[in-house]
Amino acid sequence: MLDGMNKIQKYQNVISSFSGTLSASLPSGIHLSNLCALIKKEFGFFWVGFYTRTSENVLTLGPYQGEVPCFTIQLDKGVCGLAAKSGITQIVNDVHSFPDYIACHPEPNSEIVAPGIVNGRCEFVLDIDHEEKGYFDDEDQKMLEEIVQIVISNQLA
Repeated sequence: MLDGMNKIQKYQNVISSFSGTLSASLPSGIHLSNLCALIKKEFGFFWVGFYTRTSENVLTLGPYQGEVPCFTIQLDKGVCGLAAKSGITQIVNDVHSFPDYIACHPEPNSEIVAPGIVNGRCEFVLDIDHEEKGYFDDEDQKMLEEIVQIVISNQLA
């Protein structure tokens, strides 16, 4: 339980709040920034953000909430690169034991990255860092993949 609610309830709150903002006629970057803010506030994550695929082998920083991160990530590096390249959500319980981990900051210890697949190609990733080792689980994966689908269905990324 997190503050009297379980993870699923917290993600449902995020989805409900985010869905309520989608009727506003705003640029997609503002919608994605709002989504990052909602997720970060609801869970208190260290970092929440998007990287978009800007070339065949590069992800570039998009909207985010948290400390200033790395600006570009090669698809053959880090958790984001692996998620983008494989098209599979990555959960890393201890980022410091992950090969090719890209440490933008020393505080995060666990990470989850959900890829946004459009027409068979990863076009973006949703990246979340937490200071606690082993924080993320199958519930996070299921709910973040649902959020990624909302982003795709609303053509925000």
